[in-house]
Amino acid sequence: MLTLRRHSRTVSIGSIKIGGTEPIRIQSMLTHDTTDVDACVEEINDWTRWIVK
Repeated sequence: MLTLRRHSRTVSIGSIKIGGTEPIRIQSMLTHDTTDVDACVEEINDWTRWIVK
């Protein structure tokens, strides 16, 4: 399923450009303790599977 993107203007936040023809950017925070590497990797992989859908 291909979704058409709405045209928007590009804005810069620091060196990061958002909008316009820039790629979609997603930022998230982990819910697990960062010392639990296996749980963090699993959570990141879950996000990746969700985003790719």
